[in-house]
Amino acid sequence: MTQSSKRIEQFAPELDRIIEISQPIQELADGFGGPQGPAEGPVWWHEGGYLVFSDIHNNRRMKYEPGRAVSLLLEPTNRANGLTRDLQGRLVACEHDSRRVTRQEHDGSITVIANSFQGRQLNRPNDVVVKSDGCIYFTDPWGHPAGAQQWDLTFAGVYRVTPDLGQMTLLIDDFVTPNGLAFSPDESVLYINDSRRGHIRAFDLLPNGLLAKQTDRVFVDLRGPEPGNPDGNEGRCRRQCLLRRRWRLWIMDPNGKKLGRIVHGAPATTNLAFGGSDWKTLYFTSRNHLGAVNVKLAGIPVPVGKK
Repeated sequence: MTQSSKRIEQFAPELDRIIEISQPIQELADGFGGPQGPAEGPVWWHEGGYLVFSDIHNNRRMKYEPGRAVSLLLEPTNRANGLTRDLQGRLVACEHDSRRVTRQEHDGSITVIANSFQGRQLNRPNDVVVKSDGCIYFTDPWGHPAGAQQWDLTFAGVYRVTPDLGQMTLLIDDFVTPNGLAFSPDESVLYINDSRRGHIRAFDLLPNGLLAKQTDRVFVDLRGPEPGNPDGNEGRCRRQCLLRRRWRLWIMDPNGKKLGRIVHGAPATTNLAFGGSDWKTLYFTSRNHLGAVNVKLAGIPVPVGKK
């Protein structure tokens, strides 16, 4: 897709506070992904001034430094997908092949955060976020909706693990395909994509960090005539929430109102993250490429500050 055919579409005047519709949509690198998984899991490494992301199919972790070519950071990775950082700045990864969530310590060693629930191996951990109290939340969908019989667990779950790794709690198990997840800026709401159903659900959080299930609601429904399903979320963006569908990124307010969308043209957009020295660069991954666009409002830094 040429730069002239890429565009930022405005559906509501509130979009003006978030992004200039004349902003160029940048293509930074391509050649990633394949049948076993796309480019995924971008996370900004602020003190190093670079972006880290997963190349799932090729079993690699990549590094993008603005103004330079993408380079290899780690190989193999157990086909890791979602990435984030904990309060100590350690990398947390959802690994497909090993069916576990891990943490890379500062000395390079690996700590297993979760690999089973009630004695049964996890399905295929997908995405992960860390709350400001240090608790780790992750999704664990089946690898394929028709292939549940190959897994030890009989459901796709969303989990919470305490900072000391001493307690793992199943938060909810009625999603078809729980995928991307994100907190609201004040961490009072957890948004969880159900990709197969084409919508995002929202839950208020209880003081103990569990879901107030009576508050379960559909935040936004993205089904329609155009192809694609919601995947990655980035909700910590100063009162706005962004997510993806094929070829585009939607921008919405906290009530689910669609303010606009970024039409970048790459197939199967997968995830997004804020970065840059001022946290005003929105990076996004697709099936095979990495892109970016500048925004007006800064995303909330990762790792988040302890409250």
